[in-house]
Amino acid sequence: TLALGFPDMVVNFRLICSALQEDVTRLSIQNTNITTASLCEGTEKKFQLVQLMNNPNLLTVTADSIERLNVSNSKSLVSIFATRIDTLDISSTNFAPNSLL
Repeated sequence: TLALGFPDMVVNFRLICSALQEDVTRLSIQNTNITTASLCEGTEKKFQLVQLMNNPNLLTVTADSIERLNVSNSKSLVSIFATRIDTLDISSTNFAPNSLL
């Protein structure tokens, strides 16, 4: 489990990914000004829960395998690219689901 977040935080996803084990129980990055969340794509990382709530400038999330993704209250979200997401929470966002979800 790793939980981070405050409004002016600079998030280095490459550094975070290098520190995580292969199986990640929970990754929480909340209340930041990030615009892109690149979650260890192209690696063998498997996330049980990723929480990216309350990131008002978040536009894009990319990942390979996530069991549960919560991006609620990330009002700018426009795209999610992932091989697998079992459960997706997009409540209080302007994200327009499409037939590919």
